[in-house]
Parts: sequence; structure tokens; C-alpha cells
Amino acid sequence: MSAAVYDIEIWQGDTFVLNATAYGDDELPLELLGYTGFAGIKDRYGASGYLGVFEVAIYGSGQFSMYMHHTGT
Repeated sequence: MSAAVYDIEIWQGDTFVLNATAYGDDELPLELLGYTGFAGIKDRYGASGYLGVFEVAIYGSGQFSMYMHHTGT
């Protein structure tokens, strides 16, 4: 299974939402219930601290979302 790559743009003052589905090698949605997620933004690889942090919600059937309120951008 290869990782999905997203080239996203987040504009200051905008609310950002990304809804996605994770699939396994068998091309079926992964069961993510019981898992947690984390997604932070850094200005460069190896930097300490985060410029922003997404809220990550996990749903059934491989579905998850990443959200950042406009006050966090």
C-alpha cells in the first residue's frame, strides 16, 4: 500500500477541511474505529514545534477528516 500525497494550500483566515478514505492493500477501506490521528504543520523538516495542528476525526469504513478552524490558520 502506498501513501497518498496531498499538496494542500491553506490560506490565512480560511477554515480548512479534508475528507478522505484510507484503503488497504486489498483496496478495501481500512477499519479505523478505535484509532486516533494527529497531523501537525511545521515550517521545515526537523523543526521543533508546530505552526498549526489539525483536528482529526476518525469514522468507520476507512473515513477520516482533518479540520483546522479559521482562527488556527
